[in-house]
Amino acid sequence: MSELARAGMAVGIAGLFIEAHPDPDHAKCDGPSALPLDKLEPFLKQMKAMTIW
Repeated sequence: MSELARAGMAVGIAGLFIEAHPDPDHAKCDGPSALPLDKLEPFLKQMKAMTIW
């Protein structure tokens, strides 16, 4: 997920849609595509650092 998000940020995308869950392995649906909540803040900080405005 982070590689695709970084690629989008590099070309100036308008936003990200992120699914997060406290325990993706036990989510009722979309667990494999969900970002664990404990990784959300570091991920968002990394994306924010890439903003060009």
